[in-house]
Amino acid sequence: MDLKWYAILIAMVAYMALSWLLLWLCDEEVLTSADFLYWIVVTASTAGYGDFSPQTEAGKYVVSLFVIPFGLGLSAS
Repeated sequence: MDLKWYAILIAMVAYMALSWLLLWLCDEEVLTSADFLYWIVVTASTAGYGDFSPQTEAGKYVVSLFVIPFGLGLSAS
């Protein structure tokens, strides 16, 4: 499937917004701070330096079941 650049951009913005919202609902204060953009890019690209990570159990589920798989899928498109 040939996606246009704007479709990928919209998908990335929606992914980032939904990721932030889910982490905020899980009370992940560190991950939803000013460093969110850095963290989401590093985590979605699988580099995952480990300097920031989820602290709550719910946050860990969100990251492992949504943030990483969908980030990899968007990176591959």
